[in-house]
This record gives sequence, C-alpha cells and structure tokens, in this order.
Amino acid sequence: MDQEKSKLLALREDIFSSRLNRRDVLKRATVLGLSAPVIATLLAACGDDDDEDPAPTAPPAAADPTAVPDDDDDDDEEPDPTATPEDDDDDEEPEPTEPTGDGDLDWMESQDRMMGISMEEGVPGGVIIESSVADISNTNPIFSADTSSFDFQSMMFESLIQGHPETIEPVGDLAEAWAVNEDATVWTIRLREGVTWHDGETFTADDVKFTYDTHMNEDVGSPRTSDFNSKIESVEVVDDYTVQFNLLATLVDFPLDLGVYNLIAEHIWADVNPADMVNDPGTTGQDP
Repeated sequence: MDQEKSKLLALREDIFSSRLNRRDVLKRATVLGLSAPVIATLLAACGDDDDEDPAPTAPPAAADPTAVPDDDDDDDEEPDPTATPEDDDDDEEPEPTEPTGDGDLDWMESQDRMMGISMEEGVPGGVIIESSVADISNTNPIFSADTSSFDFQSMMFESLIQGHPETIEPVGDLAEAWAVNEDATVWTIRLREGVTWHDGETFTADDVKFTYDTHMNEDVGSPRTSDFNSKIESVEVVDDYTVQFNLLATLVDFPLDLGVYNLIAEHIWADVNPADMVNDPGTTGQDP
C-alpha cells in the first residue's frame, strides 16, 4: 500500500506542478485503479486546461542596430473592401471523441499476467483442495450469484481483466491492452491471440460480445442485467481480437467494474434459446 500511496502522491505533485493535462491524469489514475470520486477530484485540480500542452514561446531576437525600423503604416491602412471575412471558428464541427482505429488509440498495456510469480518449466504440479461452506448453484457464469458458484466457475472460465490482489490495479487476463477516449465513455479492449476453448475452438471478440449481450438480454434472467444495461449502450466487434464497449456515461473504473466477469463461448451457447438457458444442462451441471 505504501507503493500505491507514493504513486498517488507523485500523481498529485505532477498535477499541481502543471506537468500533466486532464487526459494524462485520467490515464494514470485509471491504471492505478483509483475510484471515480478520487479521479474526479484529481481532474478538478487540473482546471480547464487543454489536452495539448502549449507550444513554447521563442525568446525575442536581439535587435539589429543596422536594421531600418518599419513604418507604422499598418495602423493607418484602410481595410480592403474586397477581402472575404474568415469563418468563425465557433462554426467548426467538434472532433469526435470516439476512437476510430488502432492508429488513433493510446493503448495501456497490461502488466505481467502472472503478477510477478515465476513458474519453472518441467516441475510437476500437485493437488489443491478448496473447501466451501455451501454447494454451487450452477455451472454457468451468466447466472453466478453466490461465492461458491463463482469460485468454482473461475477455475474453468476466464475474464477480460482481473484485479491485482496487492495493488488492486487492473491486470489483463484475456485482455492484452485497453484504450479509453477522453471522457471515458468508450473503452476498446485488445484481446490475447492464440487462446482456445477447452474443445479447441478459437477464442475471439465474438465470444466477448456474446457474453455481455447475453447478460444484457432480459429474457435470460442474469443477475447482472440491470447493472449492465444501466452502464453499457452497446458492445461492438472491431475485428477478431478487438472489442469496443460504448457506455451510456463516463466510467473511469471500467476495467475493474465491468471487465472482471467470466466469459462464455458463443459457439456453445448461440443456439440455446435465451429464456431456456437457465435450465439448460450446461447451466445445471448435468452436461459438462
């Protein structure tokens, strides 16, 4: 926690010394996993500065003693009646804040997925036994609403992002990197390539979209439907390994708020009627 506190103090120092603009503060605060109120306070300390740092002003050149001073005729010149007035800058269309492609995104790379733990190759594993105070209620992450079921499912399914147990910073699981627009209403996730499901099918962005769309489908009965629908407008597949979350409002802690839920395979569940999913053998555990 001392390390996290020192990072926060360093961030505050950079803000008050005007070395960071609002966009930089948002990025660094998100990586630190700070809460929304804390980030809002930090952004307020930045004032209304522009995203771009002002260009340095060149020092005035030394006066040339041999130069002939210009006449002050400019002040006396009559305006040119044929000149066309310049357009008012206020009429220009504002630039969109949404990312429009990989070249426009400032990716935040995930830290070490193993969180500093090294594993020596060739060393045989062992057996771990975990106890629980209650039996699991289902085997489908869409319907997990109790700790026992969630712990069981997490041994088989993975999420986009997980929280570091010591620093609470977001760490990529199936996400390799992520990017956010200026007002934190659009989050773009880049997925790890070469990942397969247990049956050998390739994991892609379609699985991510399918999982979140299933949670948001009221016919399914997920315990997270209202939460997801109150925050997510839509989930879009950019390409096989990139997915974009369009949110209804600013959400600076998206990685640890909505990115931590286990994903399911589209090719397994796409043909199941949403209303029947809760009683499907894949949910009850009768069909492994």
